[in-house]
Amino acid sequence: AEEAETAANLAAVLMAKHAIDGAAVEAAREAEGHKVPPAPNGFSVLETQRRRVTWSGHLASHCATVNGCYMYWHWTRYGYEIRVVGPENDRDMTEALYALLHAQVNKFAKQAVGDRTFKNNFRLGMVSRLGQRLEEGLREAEDQARAACTGSALVVVGNAIQKRQDQRKQVRVWLEGEVGKLTTGRASKAAFDSRGYAEGQRAGNRATLRNDRLN
Repeated sequence: AEEAETAANLAAVLMAKHAIDGAAVEAAREAEGHKVPPAPNGFSVLETQRRRVTWSGHLASHCATVNGCYMYWHWTRYGYEIRVVGPENDRDMTEALYALLHAQVNKFAKQAVGDRTFKNNFRLGMVSRLGQRLEEGLREAEDQARAACTGSALVVVGNAIQKRQDQRKQVRVWLEGEVGKLTTGRASKAAFDSRGYAEGQRAGNRATLRNDRLN
């Protein structure tokens, strides 16, 4: 189990490193005097639900955040859409990661033994841990990128990391201008089962964060 967790954490770092490398290329071009226009923002629909499922919304938010995007709920006559907003490449990465992790959460939950309340809290606990690991992977990738560079290369990496952070802020501004006040999630009103939540968090350590689109 420990080896599986280590491998999955490494995959999270590699995914984050991929995003930083892309930003570093742009930062280096800008340092050479080339003007790199910002990628246009748009939205993608991850899925449509008849009712808002809390754990799905939380998972979508985690996947969007680590890829420099934002997630929000959008009501249509067909149900609630989970939408992700940002540049196309980042949205593609978010979609692939969401599909991968969503399937794993359902798989682990089906294997868990417990009633409906237990399994709902299992999913919430697992998603919470997955979100923590995605953030940890991003921070570790940033630290590794800085540690591997010196001089002008370190400046480029620093600019790339800042560029990613600024880009997400710009996405937020763009989104609020397009759709107004955001609805990104809500507190769960479901009964709490601490055992289910804890078991879900342990399952979150075993899930793989690997996104095969990076291979």
